[in-house]
Amino acid sequence: MKLISKLYLVEPVELSRSLELPLSVTCFSIYFVVFHLVCAFFGISDYWKLFRKYKLHDSDEMTYLQLLPRVLFNQLVFFLPSCIFAEKLGWAFRTPSQETTFPLWKLPIFLSLFSVYEEIIFYSAHRWLLHSKWGFTLLGHNVHHRTKGSVGISQHYMSMIDYFLEIVVAILVPLAMIRANAYFDLLIIVENAILGPYDHSGYDFFLGSLKRYSPVNHSMHHLRSSCSFGDSVGSMAILDSLFKTSFFHFGYQSFPKVKNDNKNEKETKVT
Repeated sequence: MKLISKLYLVEPVELSRSLELPLSVTCFSIYFVVFHLVCAFFGISDYWKLFRKYKLHDSDEMTYLQLLPRVLFNQLVFFLPSCIFAEKLGWAFRTPSQETTFPLWKLPIFLSLFSVYEEIIFYSAHRWLLHSKWGFTLLGHNVHHRTKGSVGISQHYMSMIDYFLEIVVAILVPLAMIRANAYFDLLIIVENAILGPYDHSGYDFFLGSLKRYSPVNHSMHHLRSSCSFGDSVGSMAILDSLFKTSFFHFGYQSFPKVKNDNKNEKETKVT
C-alpha cells in the first residue's frame, strides 16, 4: 500500500497539482529527467568503454560534456516554452477528462498516427529543407552534422531553426493533430527521450537484426549525409522505403573511414 500511495510522485496530473505547476511543465520535467538519465548512461558507457560489443563506431570528437550546454539551451529555451504554449492553446498536454479520455484499444491507433505524422514532418523538413543546397548552412543543419551519431546527447545538439523543425514541430504538431491527453503526450515525449539518444549513441543492442529500424540508419546518415533521412528508431521508416533513400538502397555496406578520438582511421562493417 505504501508503494501505491507513492505512485502520485510520477503521475503527471497529481504531481502537477501537488507542485502547482502547469501540466506541460510537469510532463516536460519528467521527459527532461528521463532524457538526461539515458544520455548519462550512454556517456558513462562511452567513457568507461562499456558494452563495446554493441558499439558501432566512435566517430565523434566532441564529448558528452562539450555537447551538453547547447542541448540544455535548446531544451529549456525552446522546447519547454513550446510545450507551455501548446498547453495554453489546448493543442497538447490537456488534462484527462471525459472529453479527452479514450479506450485502451485506441492507443495503438494513436501511436501509429503519431508515427506517420511525425515521419512526414521530419522526413520532409530533413531531406528537402535542411539538406537542400541552400538550407544546409542557412538553416543551420551543419551544426547538427558536426556530430557523427556516436554520442547519445547529440540528438539535441542543433541550431535554433533546425531544433524548431526537427524537435519542436515534429513532436508537438502531431500531438496537436491527434489531440489525445497529457498521458498520451507524456508517453510520446518519454519515448523520444529514450529512442532519440539511442538513435544517436552509436550503439546497436540488436546488432543489425532490425536493420531497417536500427541506429545504423542514423549513424550512416551522419557519416554519409546523403541517405537515411527518416527518424529511424521508433519510426515506421515508410518514406525512406517509399523514396528508396535508406542506406542499403544505395548499396552501402559499411561506415566510411573516419577519424576517431585517437586519430586512427577505421572502417566498420554493417551486419
